[in-house]
Parts: sequence; C-alpha cells; structure tokens
Amino acid sequence: MNKVLIIVGFHDKVLQDVNDFKKIYDEKCDYLAVGLDVVESIQFPWLYVATYHKHDIQKIRSILDRINPVYKLISYEQHPGVDILEPYIMPSGSSALLGTTTAMKLGYQKIVLCGCPLEGVNNRNDSYLQFQKGWTARLNEVKHYVRSMSGWTSELLKAPTKEWVDL
Repeated sequence: MNKVLIIVGFHDKVLQDVNDFKKIYDEKCDYLAVGLDVVESIQFPWLYVATYHKHDIQKIRSILDRINPVYKLISYEQHPGVDILEPYIMPSGSSALLGTTTAMKLGYQKIVLCGCPLEGVNNRNDSYLQFQKGWTARLNEVKHYVRSMSGWTSELLKAPTKEWVDL
C-alpha cells in the first residue's frame, strides 16, 4: 500500500486533475476507479474499483481480469465478483464516497479525488446535486483524509497541498 490513494472519476478534466496533483506529489500512488466508464476509458494500474451499479460488475471484471488481475472490486451489496463489501449509508455520495470510505477502512490516510467534482450532470444526464448530500452528511468523518482537485468537492474538502500530503 502506498501513502496516497487517488480516486479517479469520469469527468472530462480527470487527467488534468491527476497531472496537477502529480506536480504536488510525484511519488508512487495507488489508484481507485469510480465505475465502469473510468475502467473503459483510462488505463491506470487500478488496485480498486468502486461501483453502485451491479449490472456493471461483470463487464468491469472482464476488462480488468485481462489487464490487472490484482485489483479488488468494491460495492455496497454482495454480488458475484464483489471483493469488498461497504454497506450503503444514506444519503449516497456516489461511488466516489463509496471508494473513499472503503479506502479509509483499508488504512489510507491521504485520499485525493481527481475527476470527481460532483457538479453538473454525468454522461447519463443525471445531476450530481443528489450526491453532494452524502458528502456533507459525512464531512466530519472524511475531511481529515480527503482532498479534491476540482469542483464542488474541492470547495467542500479543499485542494491537496504538499504540506497536507506530508503530514
């Protein structure tokens, strides 16, 4: 386990977020993908994938089993192919919060959201506003461990700094 886990969402500026973070912290990081769209479009050395979408589990596994068979799949319900179960807590904060709370339980002290601004709409035209409620409800639990590179989550959690990473 590396010191820092980067949680990668499916926003059009995700790679810019990752590159901007790497200017702050250029050491090796672990990576968690948020859902099928990320797995299909970005090839990082995924150690984890978090998803609320049970219908995507087998497709995620079919892609990653060929590329990087050492990853763990995280979901809120037990289904075939789920390696780590993180029970659902209302309100949802999206798969990014699912990944965050799991990462904290795994022992990560520094978690950075890239491509997870949680504003606007996703590629399915669903609003991210509903997921902001999950983050605000669990803010006290996550605020010491998580920073975000962009958007609403960066306003809520602050952007990472070298000083924060080095704490």
